[in-house]
Amino acid sequence: MKEIKDSEFEQLMLEVIEGKKSRVKLAEELQTDWRTLNKKIQLLSMTNPELYKKFVEKYPYKPKEITAIPLKTMLVEFLKTGIRMQDLANKYGIGERTLRRKIDALKKSDDPKDRELHDICKQTAYNRAHGKKMNFELQRKIDELEIQEEEIKQDDKEKRRQQLLQIEKNYNELCRIMSKEKAAEAMGYTYNRVYKLLDELYCMEIQNNAIKGFKEDIKVNPKEINQVLDEKITKPTTETEKEK
Repeated sequence: MKEIKDSEFEQLMLEVIEGKKSRVKLAEELQTDWRTLNKKIQLLSMTNPELYKKFVEKYPYKPKEITAIPLKTMLVEFLKTGIRMQDLANKYGIGERTLRRKIDALKKSDDPKDRELHDICKQTAYNRAHGKKMNFELQRKIDELEIQEEEIKQDDKEKRRQQLLQIEKNYNELCRIMSKEKAAEAMGYTYNRVYKLLDELYCMEIQNNAIKGFKEDIKVNPKEINQVLDEKITKPTTETEKEK
């Protein structure tokens, strides 16, 4: 990674936050990959909390591998509460484009109720964008909508977090009786895969702390930030490892 002063990096981050520069472009300029850049960005939570908070607000964490999107629940919320599409997407941790594509896909559904829901959403979005009032028939359809029982009610971000916390717990327990590599294998993963999953968890936790008030919640020496992830992952030391 290209060596620059902290003040220069902070200025570059301001440009990213203000939309003057993309994160991809920044990585190219600093001659680094996204993972290394991300660790540098996480360091801001210690050295410049206010700037880091602005970054988190601009680019909130979006969990990987979302297993399910409660689309119909989301659309009922969109129609009944007046929430903006972008805010709805952010709330459930998915991209706005992804949400719009899934809405468009309802138009091709074999279920007539899905096609009707698509039409209601499109008409409602159009009316809101142009400041038009809902006609009686459209409002009646919206009022009659109910959340489907089979829809997922748990927030996807929290669901993903719980999955990762369970992986962390299982992994650390196994590391008490076997090597890190063997522990990962016993869980059906490679060591590198476990590292990536726990890295995802720690990034999520850091951002959660940032939103809650990271100045008080995170007490880590800035010089040690680059060791935080590795230390938490490699903390369990076993007899098996010592024998290597």
